[in-house]
Amino acid sequence: MSEIIEYFSLQYECHVCLLQFTELKSLRRHYLSVEGLSYPSSKSKFYNKKTKKYVSKALSKSKNNVQFVKACVSCCSHFSTIEELGRHMQTSHEPKTHPELERSFLRLNNVNKWVLSTGKVVEDTLYNFSKNSLVDHPSSSFILDVEDQTYLKHGIFTESEMEEIKNENAVSITVPIPIELRDYLNSFNCNTTRQIRQSLAKRQHWEVDYDINIHHDFDWVKHAIYTLVREYESKSLSSSKKELWYNIHIWSFIDRLFDDIPALEVVRSEAMSAASTKRKNATRVIGSLEPLERRMIGYKCDFLVRDTTSEHEESLEYGAGEVGIKYEQKGTKLMTEGSVKLPKVLKDMLDQLILKNKDYKNIQSFGIVHSGLTMQLITADRPYQYITRITRGKELKIPSDVASFGDSVLPVLVQVWQLKQHILNVQNKIMSPSNTKQNDSHWLDDCLTKGDNYIIPQTSNSTEYTA
Repeated sequence: MSEIIEYFSLQYECHVCLLQFTELKSLRRHYLSVEGLSYPSSKSKFYNKKTKKYVSKALSKSKNNVQFVKACVSCCSHFSTIEELGRHMQTSHEPKTHPELERSFLRLNNVNKWVLSTGKVVEDTLYNFSKNSLVDHPSSSFILDVEDQTYLKHGIFTESEMEEIKNENAVSITVPIPIELRDYLNSFNCNTTRQIRQSLAKRQHWEVDYDINIHHDFDWVKHAIYTLVREYESKSLSSSKKELWYNIHIWSFIDRLFDDIPALEVVRSEAMSAASTKRKNATRVIGSLEPLERRMIGYKCDFLVRDTTSEHEESLEYGAGEVGIKYEQKGTKLMTEGSVKLPKVLKDMLDQLILKNKDYKNIQSFGIVHSGLTMQLITADRPYQYITRITRGKELKIPSDVASFGDSVLPVLVQVWQLKQHILNVQNKIMSPSNTKQNDSHWLDDCLTKGDNYIIPQTSNSTEYTA
């Protein structure tokens, strides 16, 4: 039985004014010059297949049952009606409108904007780029990831401008490690489980008269090493596991990081960010012409680092994490969660920390992205009042082979310990009592007066990503 072959003849028609053209490039030129619509160029072509053939208008007269279809100028899609083509162009190839972006941008004070040495204004550049984006790019929230190649690919910023953005008021990524702790860490610079066990078995002076307030970090290192060496001995790292397994067996030393700091806690199991919840419900009002809107839930993280508070108190958040099952460089899950979702929730956290501190300088929020045995630290800060800058630390990995234990595992522990120091620095800065208030009582005269609203660009509330 012979297969039925479908024949298609492509038509190039404007879905706005219904004007027809003989060539695709003529239709594209019309869209741009007459309709003011700039559609992305198509890198794909319509190719004949075994049961699907494309024929010219002239050749179509010699064929039976030729379907005349409306071709898209930006992809290989085609449609039976011009209405279907119009809907496709709007949903797939036209920039999405973000009303909050417009309102947020208009509130910005030009005096406080970030002007690069080239004269380019960062806020204006991100705004103009966002208006033309087909999806909810972080720039819609004035978030600028210094490693986002999008800006170079589309000529938004030059390499020298991106370097300037990266280095302006740069955040220090390292804190000096106390020598004794550093030496203890290095004692586990081993490449066999036997050597690691021998180092663990050595009695340490701090174990004789242990004080959690003094010796916690030493004990944390020992506990983390012991947990990992058991995984190497059981050969469990030789195969992939479920996400929950990685949280329990590998990354649990993050949960123990703040055991000596009662004021901080690590919360797991899809913990909902309070900062994200607050942002999403900022415009919620009581019912009137419309029923009361449902309260929106915040971004659910694989873990949160936050103040330890009762439910009747507001809790500040300092960090969040996302965990994936396997490492796929440039994989969709890693790119979506690590480059879109997590930066947005870190900005939400940073917004609340800045409002509490009443100053954006030297305040950061932190994120960790786990992909199987790989981790990367992400820092969000404000080099200028309106721009949330995202910087990424060195990508580190827990090796599946114990032979690389010392070279690979110890830097991971150093990175996590550094995270603790950064979070404590931010918390101490925010919670430290003001010396001015202690020595001058005049602040009590105005303590009940609402202060001026601190202008912070709004985070995009697009539902395109669950963030």
